[in-house]
Amino acid sequence: IGHDAMKRLFETNPDLVEALSYTINERRAGLAANSPAAVSEEQTPAGLLFQIRRFFRLD
Repeated sequence: IGHDAMKRLFETNPDLVEALSYTINERRAGLAANSPAAVSEEQTPAGLLFQIRRFFRLD
């Protein structure tokens, strides 16, 4: 799936961006539990959501 297709998908389903962000953060938390490493600010739920929205140029 390309960038343009994902952007259209996110534009028509705005809640999908938040759901994807939540799922990624849950996965990261599970991985971090097995490999303790400092979580940077970019890896916070709000930071990841911002990065996804910025990458796809969503408002």
